[in-house]
Amino acid sequence: MCEVGEFNTRNFQPPPQPDENQVRRYRKHFSFSNGAYSEPPSVVVWLSALDIDKSRNYRVRALARNCTATGFDLDIESWLDTILYSATASWVAYPKNSDSAVSGRVSTLDVRTWFPAIPENSKEVNFPAKFFDRVPKLFVGISEIDMDSSANLRVKTYADSLSQDGFVWHGDTWLDSQLYAVSADWIAFG
Repeated sequence: MCEVGEFNTRNFQPPPQPDENQVRRYRKHFSFSNGAYSEPPSVVVWLSALDIDKSRNYRVRALARNCTATGFDLDIESWLDTILYSATASWVAYPKNSDSAVSGRVSTLDVRTWFPAIPENSKEVNFPAKFFDRVPKLFVGISEIDMDSSANLRVKTYADSLSQDGFVWHGDTWLDSQLYAVSADWIAFG
């Protein structure tokens, strides 16, 4: 069984105060349908809308936390001096031991440090051995950005070289935009 949902911070009042690490965390708990899962499912999260002040660096991420068989917490976070007016995150939950779907998270921080900013980044992602017997369908969505606000917000994530064994993920920017980090959640099914 697959379940989906969305969290928009616009109705979250008052805005959260920064914690000791200067992270502002919007949190919403989602409960799964009664008896949908016998163990904690896999949860894939991505950002689907952003409203960020351009006077400070763009820093926002969406994460699934505290996942149990009955529900999970969806966190949307900004940190340091970023001014986040609102954000929306979407999610998909599916059985962890599914024989037709697999998911994960990739980040530029898996292949390099956040500084200096690098415009083009990639990483090979392998599916579990012999999981797919043909090329699966793949969805990749941005789950975190950390970019300099001195230029326009330009970022994209995508996959190429998709096969039954895996794919190559890319997290890129262009022109004068400075990309410190980008992460993406992905789900493949077939």
